[in-house]
Amino acid sequence: MPRFNANAIETLSRLIPLLSIILTAVLSLAPFLSGLSSGNPGEPVGVTEERMRTDLLTGIQYQRGFAGPELDLERHAAAQTWAERNAASGSEENSPEDIAMVQAHLPSNEADAGAFLGLWMGSQPHAAVLLDPDNTRVGIGVASNNGITYAVVQFTRE
Repeated sequence: MPRFNANAIETLSRLIPLLSIILTAVLSLAPFLSGLSSGNPGEPVGVTEERMRTDLLTGIQYQRGFAGPELDLERHAAAQTWAERNAASGSEENSPEDIAMVQAHLPSNEADAGAFLGLWMGSQPHAAVLLDPDNTRVGIGVASNNGITYAVVQFTRE
């Protein structure tokens, strides 16, 4: 009969509670995590918008050859507030702040990062804002209301 090293058994016995906690966490989060990856229309409120914010940031960085811009959390919060304002009012207006900004709205069933980037990159003034290397810090907001999704990208300079 094989003999086990006492240190190995002791290590395993200490790992069992930790592994139990990890397994419990994974099983608890599984429904949420599956919603994140599936594009499921029944996913939790805000997940679609957060995914779109992330995809827009990646798309802008791709358009710039991954040479910025850097995410600014304060600007991110301000852009989200502006997107929510747009969604609540059903309009897009210029910001009173001294910032560079692009914004657009699309029917929610057509709205994704690629669609918004396509709109902006197809417009020379919008593309100029997105690609301006002096716009070094960015915040992105996405909000939906009444079947319309609004996206806002705000830039500041360092």
